[in-house]
Amino acid sequence: MQEEAIVNGVFVIEKIESKGGWHYVKLPQITKSNRPFGQVRVKGRIDTFEFKQYFLQPMGDGFYFLPIKAAIRKILKKQIADSVEVVLYLDDSQVVIPEEIFFCLEEEPRAMAFFKEISSNEQKYYIDWIYEAKQAITRENRIVKMLERLSERKKMYDW
Repeated sequence: MQEEAIVNGVFVIEKIESKGGWHYVKLPQITKSNRPFGQVRVKGRIDTFEFKQYFLQPMGDGFYFLPIKAAIRKILKKQIADSVEVVLYLDDSQVVIPEEIFFCLEEEPRAMAFFKEISSNEQKYYIDWIYEAKQAITRENRIVKMLERLSERKKMYDW
């Protein structure tokens, strides 16, 4: 049985007008939310760029926005006001913990215990943050920081 796309269309890249504002495409309302607070975790593609375990955010006016990170825009050679084809499917897959992070967590039992307690969304926030770093040394430093924060029972965005 083939999956049914929840979004399939062409959309224009917009930007939130503030310093550091996100680039995104505005999507129609989606009735099949698979997460709390109206978030929807999806997989699919933007033009030729494929992804999984990505979150749509509710805009509060019945629409959703799909953030398009700078790295994706660079690959696609797209910017504000350009059109992109978006095809999305619900993604209920489990978060995959990379081996190197799993081994580090095993060495820090307190960090591992809290990592298991937090939601898969929170786990993915940490994993994405680590792997968004371009240099190996930065990724290593972020793993150390993650272990420290988890040992203190802090989620990614707890300050």
